[in-house]
Amino acid sequence: MKNRHAGSRHSGYTLVEAGVVTAIVSILTAIGIPQYRDFMAVRSMQAHTSQLTNSFKLARTEALKHGAPVSVCLSVDGVSCETDVAMRDWSRGWLVFTDHEQRGVIDAGDSVLHVQAALERSGGILAAGSTLYVLTFLPTGGVAGAQNSFRFAVPPGISASLERRLCVASTSAWRITQAGAC
Repeated sequence: MKNRHAGSRHSGYTLVEAGVVTAIVSILTAIGIPQYRDFMAVRSMQAHTSQLTNSFKLARTEALKHGAPVSVCLSVDGVSCETDVAMRDWSRGWLVFTDHEQRGVIDAGDSVLHVQAALERSGGILAAGSTLYVLTFLPTGGVAGAQNSFRFAVPPGISASLERRLCVASTSAWRITQAGAC
């Protein structure tokens, strides 16, 4: 009787080889997942910063174009401005509107130019100070009031060193810095 397996080579992996590959994949995953989460948090924060600054650009442009104040206000419902000082998280949404009469209030003669819905995957966009629920761009190109700032917080579990701050001067110039003072 002839042995069918004599001289044939076995194909496949040994248990040791499979264990080594599993260990390498586990190590790479343990290193890569936190960095990927941080990368995605930074990308999300950049997108949110861009959305808010684009709304500021729209408001400033419209104020200059029409010679009338245009405001950007915190809005939870997408219809009216939120004036509750406890509600200062702009990641819940905002409105851009012509603001002819009472500042920060959508009156009969005002028109809404843009509605921004709540932002997903946000750690929050917190306005500095308890009264910053509206930012009004004037027909001169400036911003009503003193310098304003918005802190882009990171979601839980992400390094706080990745936070950013959007600083808006009364001249309507803005810059983005690492978390801290403007």
